[in-house]
Amino acid sequence: MILLATMTMTLSEKHLTLLREGSGIGDEVVAARGYRTITDEAELLRLGFALNQCRVPGLLLPLHTTDGTLGPAIYRPDNPRVVENRRKTLDDGTHPLRVIKYEQPKGEAVRVDCPPICQPRLVDPKVPLFITEGQKKADALATIGACAIALTGVWNWKQRNKYGGTVFTNDLDYIAWENRTVYLVFDSDVLTKQGVRQALERFTDHLKRKGAVVNQVWLPPLDDGKTGVDDWLVATGKGLDDLIALSRGPRPEPKAAPPKVELLDEAPARLVRPLSIVGGYSYAATWCYVKISQSETQKKDGTIVRHDPPLQRFEKRLFVLRQDGVTFGEGADMPLEKLPVEVYLPEVPVADRLLSAKGMRAYDPMNPPQPAVIFQQVKEVVNRFIDFDHSLAEQDTMAELIACFILATWFLDAFTVTGYLWPNGDRGSGKTQLLQVVTELSYLGHVVHASGSFAALRDLADYGATLAFDDAEDLSDPRSTSPDKRVLLLAGTRRGTTIPFKEKDADQNWGTRHVNPFSFRLFSAIHLPDHVLASRTIIVPLTRTPDRYRANVDPLEYSQWPHDRKQLIDDLWCLGLHYLPVLRACEGLVNQEARLTGRNLEPWRAILAVARWLTDAGVVGLWGRLEGLSWQYQAERPQLETDDFTSLVLRALLDTCANSARCARCASHLGYADKEHWLFTASELVDLVFELAAEELTLSLDRQTTVKIGLTLAKLRLKKLPRSGGKGSRHWLVTLAELKRWAAAYGLPLPSQLS
Repeated sequence: MILLATMTMTLSEKHLTLLREGSGIGDEVVAARGYRTITDEAELLRLGFALNQCRVPGLLLPLHTTDGTLGPAIYRPDNPRVVENRRKTLDDGTHPLRVIKYEQPKGEAVRVDCPPICQPRLVDPKVPLFITEGQKKADALATIGACAIALTGVWNWKQRNKYGGTVFTNDLDYIAWENRTVYLVFDSDVLTKQGVRQALERFTDHLKRKGAVVNQVWLPPLDDGKTGVDDWLVATGKGLDDLIALSRGPRPEPKAAPPKVELLDEAPARLVRPLSIVGGYSYAATWCYVKISQSETQKKDGTIVRHDPPLQRFEKRLFVLRQDGVTFGEGADMPLEKLPVEVYLPEVPVADRLLSAKGMRAYDPMNPPQPAVIFQQVKEVVNRFIDFDHSLAEQDTMAELIACFILATWFLDAFTVTGYLWPNGDRGSGKTQLLQVVTELSYLGHVVHASGSFAALRDLADYGATLAFDDAEDLSDPRSTSPDKRVLLLAGTRRGTTIPFKEKDADQNWGTRHVNPFSFRLFSAIHLPDHVLASRTIIVPLTRTPDRYRANVDPLEYSQWPHDRKQLIDDLWCLGLHYLPVLRACEGLVNQEARLTGRNLEPWRAILAVARWLTDAGVVGLWGRLEGLSWQYQAERPQLETDDFTSLVLRALLDTCANSARCARCASHLGYADKEHWLFTASELVDLVFELAAEELTLSLDRQTTVKIGLTLAKLRLKKLPRSGGKGSRHWLVTLAELKRWAAAYGLPLPSQLS
């Protein structure tokens, strides 16, 4: 009764229940230890705890050493501290939180604990000794009659001496070890935590060297996970013999911790293209050779073999350079495991298209390549090899156009839509040469030939590579090009577009792969593109050049380049990496400031965005020149493209209305619904449509042509003039506003008589 009264004076009901029912500790052992509830911070300060450790109320666990004296107390606050684990970093850049369940006075030496009722038996080697982690667990063992000691941590059988060296704690010297039976009873997570398992093995070896007979007790985990010996004794109601029996059974195989499954709100950040923006940062991936030197190897029997000189081998390894200059990879600033995004880059591109190791080391986010300088160098390379005589504009402006297209390929992630280039001209006009120059300087540029495999083309497209197709006449003919390849070639102008393909996996099972074809492309051909492809394309007319300086040089002969190609490729990689986030805003400016609209603007949008950015970066007048060229191009499109049928009908309608524009009151005009209308019939347009399309389309002057024109006018939402009897009529109505609208929408010049 006196013992119980004393405990109830020093221990709160909550703490007494924790010791009795939670850990199965007897009252005698509780009293001998001297557990007590702390409600005053001042008492903790007197015991050596820091102010931030003094969180009351809490349970004080006095530490009794193996020599029978008191050591530094351990404190278990009811509301423990939560601190960041600075040694680890989560994917979002924050640090995981760690709960400090037990507090120890800072600066105190590591000590081994022994329940007071067990201390006299430490010197008798005939008494089996149980070693566990934590004072409450040792007291639980003492309660069932065991002689026990407690480590305050799985590694706390070692300590630092006054010289800073690691030595075994002197507290173990007060125990008789020779031929003593010892049971090590660690928590059940010893099988899943490598650090705990390693501590157990090291401590076992140390005790064996002291002469002890060491047995390891393997606690089975309970339903709620990690199990300590006090938890096991309370939950099972078993005793000391049952505990010893656990050491005699077969050692359980180490098991990995079960996976933790967590539902995510969205897909994790993933780097799937060698140059792209992920999670607000731009990344550049490259593959560089490394030299691996190995001075020691281990045989199967564990023997270490030294090698002098070391064994050496060379391997190509993945490295990722981030916008802020941090490099990830083996031998880099940080390992790939620290990269905050998942990497899926299964294919290795051609080496001379990648960022070199020299370029990766030289990248400095505080001193990036100058956009105006790189643009000028690219322009000079284009000027060196390509003659734009009789093209869309004079030589310098055309070189600027191609240079902006090349630079745009390095900022693919900044755009929502891309355009195609179509060098067009007779044999020997330099079409292939232009393709070679562009692909040599573009992002992962590659010239595709008819013999190329679909699988290689698919993987390049998935990386966003710049693809150039030479002799592209057959692309529009399904009979001359495989359907899969044709779909892949013609479907990559818009971000977010994916193409599903069936392919076999490693187990030869069919599955669906969604390929992202979004990238820049070039097509060269003697013939013009069909009207569908032409709407996505800028046609670049080329003619044979008499200029020996350009005609007699091969772009693949790098010694003829005005600038070092390897250095220029490195500079382009670094330029794209550094300025990729900046270019995103420029596309919006183009949408606001360019005169072109809709489908007519789309092939030019990325080029004009680069021109807008370079103008701000110091290239004087570039935006004005290329925006003017884009506007002029629309006027020349009828001569550059094969018209589709709707465009032909609109051109015929514009000419018909223009020819009668001088006669405001003539029969072809009509006031209807308070608006002035032109009145015409579909048959009146047939002859003019045929005349306009004589060299491009084969049309028959029959009823079917008239019907087709009528259907086209209906799709344009033009109205027919109703008869008084309510029946329809062959006569159509169109206003000047409608003519202007459709001319602008289709990029057709408005006749001067109508403007």
